[in-house]
Amino acid sequence: MRPPWIRPLYVIAAVYDLILGVAFVIAQDRIFAWFEVTPPNHPGYVMFGALCVMIFGVAFLLIARAPERNRDLIALGVLFKLAYAVPVLGYHFTGSIPGMWVPWAYADLVFALLFLVSLRSLKS
Repeated sequence: MRPPWIRPLYVIAAVYDLILGVAFVIAQDRIFAWFEVTPPNHPGYVMFGALCVMIFGVAFLLIARAPERNRDLIALGVLFKLAYAVPVLGYHFTGSIPGMWVPWAYADLVFALLFLVSLRSLKS
């Protein structure tokens, strides 16, 4: 039997990633200005990352619909979340990254850990 918290976890992850991705697609200039961070020299750099985040948001919805069937997507979700959290937190601890990126890194680290727990909780 699947633990009852697994589906809501992936719905929350999906909503989180979709909102974050859409925000950076439609309002990256305002977000950078609000945090007083110099944006990259071309919006395409941010757009690509934002669209990747949105794609994973869709993947998390697929996981929520059928967690057992989508174990492989859960593993990719763990890697995706760690791919953001580890370097950002590494740079954070050396003091060389704007603070705007740090809360999302901690959130992604929590998601990665919860995804690992969920993966272990599902039947093979």
